[in-house]
This record gives sequence, structure tokens and C-alpha cells, in this order.
Amino acid sequence: MTKANFNESSKKEAPVEDISRENEQPDKLKKLTGGMVEKEKEIKEEKKSWETRLYEIAEMLRVENDLQFQRIIENLPFSLNIINIDGIILYANSKCMELYEVDADVIGTRTILEQWIDLEKREQWSKTLNDNGFVNDFEMHLKTSKGKEFWAIGSGIMIRYQSQSCILSAQVDITERKRIESALKISEEKYRLLTEFASDVIWVLNWTRHQYTYVSPSIYYMTGFTVEEMLKMEGIEVLSPESHLMVNQSVELHLSDFISNPDEPKSYIIEIRQNCKNGEVIWVEASVKYRYNDAGEIEIVGASRNIEERKRAEREVLFLSYHDQLTGLYNRRFYEEELERINFQRNLPITLAISDINGLKLTNDAFGHFAGDDLLKKFAFILNKELKAEDVAARIGGDEFVILFSRTDSDEAEKIIHKIKASIKKEKYENAILSVSFGFATKTKLEDDFTTLFMQAEDQMYYRKLIESANMKKETIRLAMQKLFEKNNKEHQHSERVGDLCKTIGKAMSLPEETLRDLELLGQMHDIGKIGIPQGILSKKEKLNETEWLEIKRHPEIGYQILRSVDAYVTIAEFVLSHHERVDGKGYPRNLKTHEIPLPSRILAVAEAYDSMTSMTHPNLCKDSTDKLDAINELIINSGTQFDEEIVKFFIEEVLN
Repeated sequence: MTKANFNESSKKEAPVEDISRENEQPDKLKKLTGGMVEKEKEIKEEKKSWETRLYEIAEMLRVENDLQFQRIIENLPFSLNIINIDGIILYANSKCMELYEVDADVIGTRTILEQWIDLEKREQWSKTLNDNGFVNDFEMHLKTSKGKEFWAIGSGIMIRYQSQSCILSAQVDITERKRIESALKISEEKYRLLTEFASDVIWVLNWTRHQYTYVSPSIYYMTGFTVEEMLKMEGIEVLSPESHLMVNQSVELHLSDFISNPDEPKSYIIEIRQNCKNGEVIWVEASVKYRYNDAGEIEIVGASRNIEERKRAEREVLFLSYHDQLTGLYNRRFYEEELERINFQRNLPITLAISDINGLKLTNDAFGHFAGDDLLKKFAFILNKELKAEDVAARIGGDEFVILFSRTDSDEAEKIIHKIKASIKKEKYENAILSVSFGFATKTKLEDDFTTLFMQAEDQMYYRKLIESANMKKETIRLAMQKLFEKNNKEHQHSERVGDLCKTIGKAMSLPEETLRDLELLGQMHDIGKIGIPQGILSKKEKLNETEWLEIKRHPEIGYQILRSVDAYVTIAEFVLSHHERVDGKGYPRNLKTHEIPLPSRILAVAEAYDSMTSMTHPNLCKDSTDKLDAINELIINSGTQFDEEIVKFFIEEVLN
């Protein structure tokens, strides 16, 4: 199906069955019976591990709008879907769409209950889910929407999705394996025909003699070993040491079941690591089944496939579940779990530090989100450089970070924070200013509460932020104006002239001295919002198209957002927002009329228009050069519609004489 928005989403890996092998000799098999109770417990634990994996996928499905998670789930090599209790499909990944031969139209409109061939099996699946909330390794006989039959092994859990009870299930297509099993029973010749050309490696291992009796040619493409080389090896010689142990334990678990009931068609799946001829070690999924050969010896018939790509995707999901995608630091989930892991006497004293990047929103408004993201990544880099290996740094919010120092008192933590701040000052930043405020508190007794500790550190951080943030924001606005003027020196000259004109008009109108200062500053900074407009649009000499005009018209709002973040500029922020309004209500961005528009904004509109027409600072506003008389004419013609009549009159008679 399509990439649906995951309102309650995320993911990990699909359920796969476990497998089996054995390293006990036949004369020791009788000893297995006595250990059956313990083995059954271990089997239950294996089942629980797969249940946990599905629950972790369900938990990840609650991470909203995470494109990276969506990409991973869409590319997992197994079918994953969510259906409601009526069987209606609410979500399915690409593999599910391929498996059932359906397209995006089935989402919300089709049921997959009708895809079951064996209706008794369907009832058994539903009953198990209703009784237990979970079903594991369930063999399914299904058909596609086009009537094609296939076999799958599925697992599912009951979850809440889109405010209703649903089933999250995964299916692994085992049609090929079923076909192989059937062929093995029919004849050895058909068995060979199937296995010789299969992309999976088909093999037969004589467990009694620990010797391969058959390996399909595809073993060469998987491991680099030839068939002849494999047949000379002992059965588990090609496995890594940990997989060697895992296979022995798995065979010990399942072999007694086979001996007690050899005719039962039971298969097992296990994921193991296998050595290659070139020295590499790859992940392999093996599906195995036990049988007796003609000599009465136990054989394991298996099909193995390379799952290295799937494991890589699984590791990526695991990494992202505990790490912040942008900075690579740990995320809030890991931090909260770390609080429990670290809370022991041996780790005291524990110092918790809170840090917050000052003016991140201002940076985003002035220089764009890429500049803000760059600051976050640079701060993360500095933390990784300055912190010890045992220290934990996590990004727990947009601009908020937390650091856990184990076995570190307040004095030592303060020294580390001073080092971090020194590194911040040394770093060079092209388009923004990195300023970080810190606060910290120390836990000296085990009974001290981390929540209280966090609040103490946060209070200290906010106190310091009051001082440090104001200076940083002023510097950021100064840098924004500098960058704007570097792009176009005419903008600088235009701003100075408009500032003088605004102040002069204000004097002619006998406005108070404080208002005159605001008018001059307003004229100088009215175009600061253009820092957020692409340079190609600002410098374009040809007529702007509709899209480009829409971009230009954003600059009053951008300027407003930048200036309102600093107390010294709050007064003029509203005037900047309104300086392209018209008295007839046809201006932007709010379509204000007459006296709804602040007086300084109306003064600025006249001053800026006059300077633009006479100096040609903004070539997009005029087609040809305009002298002062023509500019006065334009002001008069547009008086009462674009400009305030009274201000135009003062400007012409008192300022221009």
C-alpha cells in the first residue's frame, strides 16, 4: 500500500521463527528427555522474544511524521500490515502490497480476511489473538487478490491504532520452502531440480556424522565456498563461535520433539552468522526440518538465505530508536532509561546539566532552518569532543540538551562546562552565532529525586539565559543586517536614507523625540526581513513572476519575527510588519485600512516609496528612472489609496518644500 502517515507509528523487525540443530551424539539422545521441563521454559522465552520485537514495532509506530522510520519500514523485506477487527486494511508496507498483489486503493476499503484459503485456520488465528493478544509463527495458506495461492508464516499482536483496536501482523512468504518440502517427499530428482536453481542455499546435514551430504551450488554466491569445499567441512565449521553455540542449543531444544514424533511436519527458523571464504561474516536466516535417512541417521534439511541487508536496516532502526536523527546524540527515550541504569550508589555523585541554545528560533527566522540545524550539529560535535566516554549527552527537545556526569561533583562538572563554553567561542560560524546557557545540579544521595534535580538545573539555566540570550539576540540581529548589506550595498544606503527621511517627516509633523528615534531606527531596519528571501530573487533585474512576488511579500513578516525577539526592537517590530499595508486595505500582509495602520508604518511607506523611485534602489518597483518631480506626482496620484493623504501633504510641502 502507500506510505501512510503513521499517526501512531514506528518499527523494528518482523517476527521470524527460531530454528534448531544439535551437537549431541545418538547415544546421548535419551538424556534429553529428563531436561524437557527446562527446555520448554526456554522455548517459551524464545517466543516471548519475538512478541517483544512486534511490540517494539508497535511502539515505534507512535513516532509521528518520522520519514526515516517510514523509509525503513517501507523497505523491510517482509510483509507488515495493520487491519481493524473487521479485517479492513488500515496500513500495509510495500512488501505486503507485493505479497497480496494489491495496490494503494485497498487502504480503508478492502479486507484481507477473504484471502484465507483455510477458513478453520483463520478462525484459529483470530481466536488465539482474542485469547492471548498475540500469535506467533502461525502457518497460513492464503491467496492474492488475483487468486494466486501462497504460504506464509505470520505473527501478530493486538494494538491501538487510529483510536480503535487493530491487529499489527507480519508475514514471511514461505511458499518456496513449502514447495521444496513437497518436492523432497515426492522424489530426489525433483528435489535436486528445485535446489540446484534456487537462489537460497539448500543443504542437507547429517547430524549423526556432522557432515554435509548435499549443498546447492548457490552456496558459492553466498559465501565464496564451492560445493566441494563445503562437503569436506564439518557441519558447523562455517559458523561463528557464538552461532555455533546457538545452533547446538537450538538442536538440543527441538531434536527430542522430532524423535518423539518424526512424522509431524515441523520446521524451525534461526538467524545465525556464517563465515565467508574472504573472511567476512554475514547474517543468514536458516529454515530447517529434521528427518531420518535410509540408514536411520538424523538429517537436518535446510534452506539458508543472506539477510545482511535486513539486519543492517534493523540496526538502523535500533540506532534511531535511541538517537537523535539530526545530531547523532542520544534522545529523550535513552536519557530516561539511563536515569534508571545510572541510579546506583557506585555512580554518586551524579551531576545533571541542562543546556539550551539561545535564540535558535531567531536564527531560524533570520538565516533559515539549515543555519539553525547547523548550530545544533556543531554543539553536538563540541559535546562529543569535550565529554568523557562515560558521560551521556542527549537532545531532549528542539534546542534543549541534557548531560549526565556520573561520579562527578559540582566543581568538576563546572570545569567541564567551562571547557565546553570555551570550545563554543573558538568555533567559527558563517551565518549564525552559537550561544548556549547551562545550569546544573548534583545528586549526592541515592534518595535524591532526579525530577527535583532536573528542575534545579533548569532554574539555574533559565536564570543565566536571561542575561546571555539578550546579548546573543542583539548580536544575531546585527549579523543579519550585516549579511543583508553584504549581499547588496545599495540596501545599506537605501536604509540610511529612508531612516533620515522618516525622522525628517516626523519632525515636520511635530512628533515626540522618542517617536523620532523609533522612526529613524525603523527606516534603517525595515527591510531586515529580506535576509530570509533568496538572493536570486532580491538581485533579479527582470520582472518578478507570481511565485517570486509571493516570496518578496513575506519579508515584513520575517522582519517582524526577527525584531520582536529582542526587547530593544519590540516597538518597531509591529511597524515593520505593517509598512506595506495600504490605506485602501489592499496592502499586505493583513489588509489593514487607514488608521488601522500604525502612524510610523504610514510614514515609512511614503519615505521608502520616494527613495525607491528617486534612487532606483529596487529596480523591480520601477521600470524606468524617475526624477523627483515624477516621484512627487506618483505620491499625489496614489494619495488616499496607497499612501496617507496627510503624510504625503506634509512630506511634499514641509520636507521637499
